[in-house]
Amino acid sequence: TDAQREWPAQSKWTFEWLGAKFGEEEMPVSDLAPFFQQCDRGNIQTVKVSMREYIRYILGQPNGIRSLQKSDEQVFYGNGWCPFMQHDDLLSDVSDRLYCVRDSVPRGDGPARGFNTSLTKVFLGPA
Repeated sequence: TDAQREWPAQSKWTFEWLGAKFGEEEMPVSDLAPFFQQCDRGNIQTVKVSMREYIRYILGQPNGIRSLQKSDEQVFYGNGWCPFMQHDDLLSDVSDRLYCVRDSVPRGDGPARGFNTSLTKVFLGPA
C-alpha cells in the first residue's frame, strides 16, 4: 500500500488540473472494465470524448456522457489515455522505483521508449 505516496502526481494530478491542462485531448472511455473479450464483446460501450468532458462526468457536472450510461452500476472508465507519448514532463511526476514492472514507466531513448510510452496508460474513473 501507499506505493504512490511520494509521487508528485499524487497531489498535482487532480481532476481539475487534468481538465485544465489536457482538456482538449481525446480519450476512449468504456462502460466495462475490465473487459473480457470472450464474454463481454457486444456488451461494452466505448466512446471517444475530450478529457474536459470526461472530468465533468467524473465530477457529476453537466456532460454528454451520462445520457449514454446504461445503469448507475455500469459507469464509464477512462482506460486508454496514454499521456507519456506526448507529454514527457509528466514522467517527473511518477516513479517506477517500487512496486512497478521495471519497464512500465518509459525511460531512456530508442524503440523501447516508444513502445513503453504507447502502453503506459493512466486509468481514470469515478469512485
